Amino acid sequence: MELTMFQRLQELPLLQGLSTDELNEIVTKVRLDFQQQEKGETIASQMSSCKQLVFVLKGTMRVEFVDSKKQFRFCEYLEAPLIIEPYSLFGLNQKYRRTYTCQTDCQTLAISRSQFLGIMLDHHIVKTNTLNLICNELQHLASKLEGVSHADIYTKFRQLVLNRSHYPRGSKQIFATMDTLADMLDETRLNVSRLLKSLNQQGLLIQERKFFTIPDVSKLPVHTP
Repeated sequence: MELTMFQRLQELPLLQGLSTDELNEIVTKVRLDFQQQEKGETIASQMSSCKQLVFVLKGTMRVEFVDSKKQFRFCEYLEAPLIIEPYSLFGLNQKYRRTYTCQTDCQTLAISRSQFLGIMLDHHIVKTNTLNLICNELQHLASKLEGVSHADIYTKFRQLVLNRSHYPRGSKQIFATMDTLADMLDETRLNVSRLLKSLNQQGLLIQERKFFTIPDVSKLPVHTP
């Protein structure tokens, strides 16, 4: 059954807990920019200014990170409902950290920064949800730092992939040469080649000509198998 607009709004983390009357008040007073995006359309680009809060209500997004030297590219696919980088809306660096492109036809909702601040001031629940979401992101980043290990190449590779991932599961794609990976993992090119070959033989990694796919990052070995 197709969800109504209010049902989709109630699914969004920042709006969860609001009553129907409160949602009606927001819809009445705030300009909500609902859009239908086609497959292949870019919603936000890495390093572009984040001036609005964007909710993906329906569809699948391709999320891509490229390092400053353009030698490492990391891709994953996220399903709606999701929010595009709410933490980039505030702070000193109000720019997107990744590029978000529609992998399928998508439905989005955008709210300007000023109007979202107004919603937070008027609705305590939204303010609490926003603080919880940003604090969860900070705690998640802190746990990644605590989990860094140099025990073996399998552990370091798994940690590299998880550190770039929004979610520690699902399919991920990496576009990088073995020399680049060797530098990032502080390993020799030969060791990286052996690692990729081993993971490929175990069905945990699919090597292509210019990139490789990890079908399910949660299945990567924590230590040398």
